[in-house]
Amino acid sequence: MDFFSLILFLFVYFIRPQDWVPGLIGRSVVNPIMGLAIVSLFVRPRGVEPHDLLRAPLDWMMVIYYAYIVYTSPDSIGTLKAALPMFAFYFVARQALNSYGRMRRYLYCWTGAICGVALMAVSATAGLDLTGATEMTEAFGGRLTLNTWLFNNPNALGHTVIVGLPLVYFALFWRRPLISKFASLPLFLLLGYCAYLTASKGAFLAGFATICASMIFGRPKVVQLIIILLALTIGTTLLFQLPRMKVLNATRSDEGIVGRLLAWEMARTVSRTSTYGEGWKQFHAVISWEGAQYSKATHSSYVKVGADLGYPGLLLYTGILYCGLRALFQANTAATEQERVRRMLFAILFAYAVSSWMIDRAYHTEYFLLAGAIAAFHARLLRGTAQVLEEVEERQAEEIASHPDVPVGIFGTMLTESSEVSLFPATSGVSAGHYPSLSAPATGVASSRGGYQGESEEDDSPDSPRKGAEGEGVI
Repeated sequence: MDFFSLILFLFVYFIRPQDWVPGLIGRSVVNPIMGLAIVSLFVRPRGVEPHDLLRAPLDWMMVIYYAYIVYTSPDSIGTLKAALPMFAFYFVARQALNSYGRMRRYLYCWTGAICGVALMAVSATAGLDLTGATEMTEAFGGRLTLNTWLFNNPNALGHTVIVGLPLVYFALFWRRPLISKFASLPLFLLLGYCAYLTASKGAFLAGFATICASMIFGRPKVVQLIIILLALTIGTTLLFQLPRMKVLNATRSDEGIVGRLLAWEMARTVSRTSTYGEGWKQFHAVISWEGAQYSKATHSSYVKVGADLGYPGLLLYTGILYCGLRALFQANTAATEQERVRRMLFAILFAYAVSSWMIDRAYHTEYFLLAGAIAAFHARLLRGTAQVLEEVEERQAEEIASHPDVPVGIFGTMLTESSEVSLFPATSGVSAGHYPSLSAPATGVASSRGGYQGESEEDDSPDSPRKGAEGEGVI
C-alpha cells in the first residue's frame, strides 16, 4: 500500500485532476494520499527500520536542510509546519522504494505521467480540451499551456515534457527488443511536438543539454567525444531553428529577459546584505516599469533560494543536487535493469538542475520526490556492499577459528579457491581476498567511466531472502 500511495500521488501531482475534474476541483486530495502512504510505511511487515533512516548522505543533507530552513525563518513554528509536508514526500519516496523493482516501476510511472501531460496538452489543440486551456494558450500568443496549477504557463509545460524524451529512450528503447523500440516512436513524436508548441526557449535549451548529457552518461570516452562533436555542430544548428530561439541573439531588447535580470539583481542585493536571506518563501521581486509596480518572478530556483535562505541555504540546496549526481556517477550496477534505473534518475536530475536556472521550482514536490528516489537507490547499493563485507568477515572468522595453525593471510585465497565457500558471483566485482571498492569501478560491472557488462537479475520483492550478494551493486 505504501508503494501504491506513492504512485497515486505521483499521478495526482502531474495530472492534477483536482484542478479540472468535476467533483474534485478545489478539494484537497494530496494530504489524504500522503497520510495513507506514511501510515502504510509503519504498518507494513518490516515497517520503517531505524538504522535505514540515515544510511545515505542525502538523508543527512535533507535533515540539515530542513533544520536550516526552520532555524533561519522569522516564524520558525509556522515554517516548521509549512515545510514538513515537502520533507515528508522525501521520506515516503526514500522508504517506499526499497527494491530495484519498485524503483524501476516508479520511474516508468514518472515517464507515463509526463506522457499523459503531453497528451492532454496536445489534445487541447485538436478540440479535446479537458482543462479549459484554450483561452490561456491564446493569451500566451498561441504558445501551448494547460489550465492547471503546475502547468499554467508554456515554460512550465515545456520544461516538464522535454525531460520525457530521454526517459522514454531509457524505458522503452535502450537495450530493449525491436517491438519495444517501435512502440516508443509515437511517444517521442508526442513529447517532441508538445514541447515544440510551447515555444519555450528555456525548455529547448534544457532539453538539448539533458539529451546530450544522457547520451554521454556511462558511455566510453570515444563515443562521448563523438556525441559532443555532433551536438556542437549539427545539434546547435538544429536547435536555433526552433521557434523563438533567434530571439536569444537580441537579449537586451527582450522585455522578459530584462525583467528577469532586474529581479535577479534585487535577489543578489538581498543575498549580499542578509547572510540568511529573508526567510523561506519570503522574497518577492517588485519592479517599477513606466510608473507602475509589477511583481516579477525570479524565474530561477537558485536565485530564489539565494534570496530566501542566503548563501548557506543555497549551498545546502545545491549540495543535495551534488550528492545525487555524485551517487549516480559513482554507482556500479550489476544488472541491466539496475543500470536503467541509474540512467533514468540521472536524466531527471540533470534536467531539473539545468531547468532550475530558468524556472522557479525550488520548493516544488518533484525536487523532494527525486531526491528520495536517488537516496533509496544509493542506500540499496550501500546495503548490498555492507552485506558482502559482513559475509566475508564472518566466513574468514569461521575459517580462522577452525584452522588456528594456518597463517591468517592465506584465508582470502582459500575462500575463493574453494567452490564450497565462494561468496561472490562472477559479476560481483570481488576476487581473491579483495573487498569491493566504494569508489573505483568493480570488475565486470558498469561505471560512469566505462562500458557496461552483466545481465543478472534479482528478486524485486524487498522481503524475499537474499542469495548472497548476487544482483547487488557496489558504490
